[in-house]
Amino acid sequence: MKLRILVAAVLLSPSIALADQLERFEEVSNRMNALMGEMMAKEVEQAGGDGDIIRAAIPMDAWNDVAREAATCILDRFDAEIGSDAIDDMMDRMDAVIEAAADMTMTEFTDSDDMANMLPEGMTEEMSTQITQECGMIEAQLDRMEASGFSAALMEAYSSVNE
Repeated sequence: MKLRILVAAVLLSPSIALADQLERFEEVSNRMNALMGEMMAKEVEQAGGDGDIIRAAIPMDAWNDVAREAATCILDRFDAEIGSDAIDDMMDRMDAVIEAAADMTMTEFTDSDDMANMLPEGMTEEMSTQITQECGMIEAQLDRMEASGFSAALMEAYSSVNE
């Protein structure tokens, strides 16, 4: 489930279009991270824990060079598979999912078809996951979560449920 969320939160040629898409990809990914963090915080609170620990640690800073390189790789590979217009369509779909999922629980969100519907025609979840992993974005995001303290905050918040 975490890999699927990370790939969700994370989905998405040195041209002007790529630069615009890269900026949008970063912005949409950060909004997806915030959504996931808020869902996790609510889940902890519903179980009697302290969700503010998670909220305080959600990484919302700008991507570092490693993440930007990984995202550029993803966009290049997606462009080769489905084209630039389909990438824009995918990010439009991600925007719509973020808005629609604002009041969902994590279980409702992961059980919904919203995540699968983010991918445009011609791109399967398997292809997306493979490209994201091969480009290094999953590792970059895990490193970002560790460096920001988000991973430790998750552990602390979920352990607060048992206190």
